[in-house]
Amino acid sequence: MACHLCTRHNIGWGMSLDETPTLPRAKRSHLTLAVALASVLAAVVLFDIYEDTAQQGEALWLTLLENSVPLALLVGFVAFSYWLYNSRERQYLALVLRWAVIGLIGIMFILLWAIGSQSYQETFKPVIMGVHTAIGGTVAGAGIGYVSARLHESRDEMATEKDRWESLFENDPAGVADLRYDDSELTIERANEEFCGLFVDGDESAEGQSLMAVVDHDDEAVEDAVSQAIGDRELYSTEVVSTVGESRLFFKLRVVPYGIGTNDRRAFAIYTDITELRQTQEQLEAQMEQLAESNDRLQQFAYIASHDLQEPLRMVSSYMSLLEDEYRDDLDDEAQEYIDFAANGAERMQDMVDELLAYSRVETEGREFTETDATAVLDETRQNLELRIEEADATVTAEELPTVEVDQNQLGQVFQNLVENAIDHVEEPTIHVGAEVHEEEVVFSVSDDGPGIPESQQERIFELFERGHRDGDGTGMGLAICDRILSRHGGDIWVESDDGTTFYFSLPR
Repeated sequence: MACHLCTRHNIGWGMSLDETPTLPRAKRSHLTLAVALASVLAAVVLFDIYEDTAQQGEALWLTLLENSVPLALLVGFVAFSYWLYNSRERQYLALVLRWAVIGLIGIMFILLWAIGSQSYQETFKPVIMGVHTAIGGTVAGAGIGYVSARLHESRDEMATEKDRWESLFENDPAGVADLRYDDSELTIERANEEFCGLFVDGDESAEGQSLMAVVDHDDEAVEDAVSQAIGDRELYSTEVVSTVGESRLFFKLRVVPYGIGTNDRRAFAIYTDITELRQTQEQLEAQMEQLAESNDRLQQFAYIASHDLQEPLRMVSSYMSLLEDEYRDDLDDEAQEYIDFAANGAERMQDMVDELLAYSRVETEGREFTETDATAVLDETRQNLELRIEEADATVTAEELPTVEVDQNQLGQVFQNLVENAIDHVEEPTIHVGAEVHEEEVVFSVSDDGPGIPESQQERIFELFERGHRDGDGTGMGLAICDRILSRHGGDIWVESDDGTTFYFSLPR
């Protein structure tokens, strides 16, 4: 079984495998140029032999001896070019031809300069010509020596990089296999210790074996995708499940092609064991499902319990009212006080049940989030609380509030609960509502000038039925409902208390 998510990326190195047949053609062109250069130089030497023997009457053996070294060098140059053509990459032959031409031009320039200067002086100085040629050879040798030194330096750097790569390959915590792709078959050229420990039994070797024979990918589609990715020179990534012994392990598989520009199709297959991560994810998903089910049951319980409490409370209130109406004249002050206590308790219990119902309905009866003008919502809240504000002789002021994406009714509920909280706990309060817009969130504030809240109670006041230390009416559910609403919106609520009290709540932008 394989994970449905996988990725493939074209590496984009420019040359595809289908273009490799152009390489022999380029090599033939360089070989042709090398042979042509040698032929031209050989023709000059042969002409000199002909002129010495036919025109000047010198002995053939003497002129052949004179030119034997140049001819032998030309034969060696052609043989060397053929060897490079058959045994090395194109760039070897190209570099040799380039430096041969540069050397030829350099030496010819020095010779022509020496001959021209001596002709101008009407003298012939063979020793000076030899010295000039030797100077050219010295400079050429210095250049070749410098190139050779750079090659040695590059070779040392490559050896260092190879050692670093070998260390990384062998000590990689993931299982890594070096693959060769031939005739639709993925063959393991090398594998690190982690790969062998995961997929190879005992002292057996993975080298030379088919990847598909060593690793059970449990899905032919994955195996085909790996082969195609290597053939197309594309990065490939997916999750696979493999049976190792009696265990089923989860792996993150990444295929990384390399060797671009050569005839070989090579790639690294990297297997990262993510079994513990997947098991943890599955456990978290199961716990989340259990938590959701538990939350649903709790909400259902709160809703049903609240409904079931409604009727007994109505009966208590009704009978208390009947008792007071029917026997008011027959009861003394103490009995009347008891009836008042019972009626007030039933009324308070009714308020708590109503608040509990409102708390349970935050999730179940919440509306969709829409772009909402917070100023308009606050104005509506102030109208709904107009009578209470007047009775408490409260003053409510506000800044211009931003537009946010929320459940409009629930934002109004938050404003109402926070304003009512100040009215319930502060005499003649001055309440101010403000907001600050940040990059990722909007933070609203509702402040009053009442007594502060001790730091030890600043977290508890958001719990169910927690009223805090401030005097006043209320069920202790208003702040808990605010906390639940803001949790549904992905926000937060907190309080800061110093000179007065300020409630802050945040909403994502």
